[in-house]
Amino acid sequence: MEMAFEGNVTAAIFLLKGLKPQIFKERQTVEVQWSGDIAELSAQQLENMEKSILALHPQLALEGKTVVDGTAEVVQTRSTQENGG
Repeated sequence: MEMAFEGNVTAAIFLLKGLKPQIFKERQTVEVQWSGDIAELSAQQLENMEKSILALHPQLALEGKTVVDGTAEVVQTRSTQENGG
């Protein structure tokens, strides 16, 4: 504790984390509730998903189509098949 008050930044960081973990914690909790059904996503959510996927895997880019368009076609095709059309 003395080192933190003498200007040791690392000691001060550990002191703060130990004394007030609810304020100085490094972890954040994020809750995502989604059934996994892509048809439930909004256009904005699909676009965000597309950007994330393409940022990680640019080779997945479709010629002349966005991932959102391709996904919409898949959802529409599955829906038609499930409804006997």
